[in-house]
Amino acid sequence: MPPILNLEGWGERVGIPVVPITGFHLEKLVTAGVPAWIAYDYWCCDENELAFALANATQVINADDVDRFNHVAAGLALEGERVLLLDWPEQAPLPLPGGNRSECGAK
Repeated sequence: MPPILNLEGWGERVGIPVVPITGFHLEKLVTAGVPAWIAYDYWCCDENELAFALANATQVINADDVDRFNHVAAGLALEGERVLLLDWPEQAPLPLPGGNRSECGAK
């Protein structure tokens, strides 16, 4: 699959929801039983939102430049996966729920 620069636009064209994990967007998809979606976080979720996303995703992509993996997420979603894209700074460990998320005011 070629690189995808605008994942949200791609999702609209093919009918795969692409949403942030903050707010109510992901909860609505999970509640509705949507079989495939892509959710993303750019350091701006709290620990409960991250825990919810991790609990409901079937695939997780964690990278320091996650946009390079848009095509991978898209391919997985087309196969029916629920994909979580996590964009973390280079060489930073994955902060699991309860960890320190000081960026963007998250705790």
